[in-house]
Amino acid sequence: MVYDAPASLIKDLSYHPTQAYDFFIEDAERAKYWVTERKYNDDFAAISQALETASTSYNVVKNHPRGAAEIAALAVNGLGGRRDFGYVDNPHLTKDTVEGVAAAGALAHILKTYIQGMNYSIFDNEDTGNLRKVSEDHDVNNNPLGIMPRFDVDRLSEVLNIVGRDGGAFLKLREAQNSYQEKMIHKDMTNPEFNDASQRLAKTEGFVASSIGTGQIKDAQAHDAYVKAWVDLAGAPVSELTGLASKYAGPAAPVAGWASDKMIDDLKSRAEKKWADSTAATTADMEKQANIAMQQFTRSLLLSADADGLNGYQKGVESLGSSNESAVQNPDGTYRLMTRAEYNDLVERARTDSAAAETLDKVNSDLLDVAGNNAGFLPAGATRGDVEGSFKDPFSKYY
Repeated sequence: MVYDAPASLIKDLSYHPTQAYDFFIEDAERAKYWVTERKYNDDFAAISQALETASTSYNVVKNHPRGAAEIAALAVNGLGGRRDFGYVDNPHLTKDTVEGVAAAGALAHILKTYIQGMNYSIFDNEDTGNLRKVSEDHDVNNNPLGIMPRFDVDRLSEVLNIVGRDGGAFLKLREAQNSYQEKMIHKDMTNPEFNDASQRLAKTEGFVASSIGTGQIKDAQAHDAYVKAWVDLAGAPVSELTGLASKYAGPAAPVAGWASDKMIDDLKSRAEKKWADSTAATTADMEKQANIAMQQFTRSLLLSADADGLNGYQKGVESLGSSNESAVQNPDGTYRLMTRAEYNDLVERARTDSAAAETLDKVNSDLLDVAGNNAGFLPAGATRGDVEGSFKDPFSKYY
């Protein structure tokens, strides 16, 4: 590798937050050149780490929230828009390539820091031509959301492709989205709030599932694996994600920098057992992939809503019946929905017990039924069709 002195100086910025911030904020044209035009021989490691420092460091974000958000937007929109970043079509070579995997950890950290901005960009189908676009939006109740970067969704898709190739980066982003879901789905939220949040979350999940680790990859089997891995970990506790990092990268697992292939394959196998035996074979058809993934996300969202007492049966609208395989009898004779922990325990037993596997298929079916009737989402105004449609539309577009 040829020594690149200027790039080495850029790398040095990653250790100096204030200087990194000044470098990218003081001269827009200079910053644009280094992010969108300058050639690198380190797989974009140095420039991505400098951008990460300039946009996520605590004191920088605290003292310069707008400027830090602008740099975050520049990182995703700038790198994600490069022809030599992400999926690269090589017409004169025998094989296309994926460039920029060394930037995965830094970019995942940026997306984690600005996870709200990622969600709003996806929901609004952001197609900005402004590399540094930020906004100050309001929620459904007109409460201010603060300054957030706006990511062009096509460029974001390329960045998610890269993030998925790195195991630590993949788990970091999944953890951030799970945390955001917990924030959005909360006790005592109003029906309009739940209806809005459920569709926003579903759209984000569909978009990310279609893009993470895959982008424009032509291998249907690989696409199927990443979709199942991403959706299967929706709602997973931090302890489970930490355990996966330790398992696949070792006890002293680095935050990022290890290939995700083995973990993705194993999660795919687990998902196939969890979701239904009918998904055991690779699902290459986009329509089938979308249907399978959106149904599992719907189940996950139902369990999240249940944990916060938001489902119809918990509000006295409609009771769960004893014939429902996903229902658990309380000491007073009434029924509740099984918890996420109980569901996951059934999944584990289904791996080796044919009777448990048969029960799991029935539970999966009954959870979807609950999501579509007055015992589930419906009293909040969020139909199962609304949630699944919000998931499927971006999934199909970016498949």
